Amino acid sequence: MKSIEIKPLVYIFFLSFAFAAGFYIDGKNASVNNLSSDQWNILPVCIKLDHPDLYEGDLFADNINDIDYYTPFFISGVRFFTRFSDDNYIEGLNKLNFVIYLFMGIVPISNNKESTCYSINDNTN
Repeated sequence: MKSIEIKPLVYIFFLSFAFAAGFYIDGKNASVNNLSSDQWNILPVCIKLDHPDLYEGDLFADNINDIDYYTPFFISGVRFFTRFSDDNYIEGLNKLNFVIYLFMGIVPISNNKESTCYSINDNTN
C-alpha cells in the first residue's frame, strides 16, 4: 500500500498557494500595457462573446465565428472569473491565473513515482 506523508503535502500546498498569491498580488496593478501578446488576443474574444454588438467592422473580432476556435477553455475561464470582477476582464484573467498557478503547483503530487518529483513512501515489501 502506498502512502503519502501529510507534512510534505502541506508544504507543497503552502508553497503553491504562496506563489499563486504572489502572482495574483503582482497582477492586481496590471493594465492593458502589461498583457502579453496572447492575452491581447484573448481579452477581445471574451469581450466579443459577452457583448456581441462591439467590434463591428473589426478585422479580427467582427465575426464571432472567425474566432470561435480560440482557446475555448481559457476564454470560458476568463469570462467566468470576470463575472466576479465587475466586468473587469484583466481582473478576471488575474483570478484565472491564480487558479492555474495553484493547480499547477499541486498537480505533480500523485502515486506514480515516475511522474512526480516529490518523494512518496512505498511501504510495500
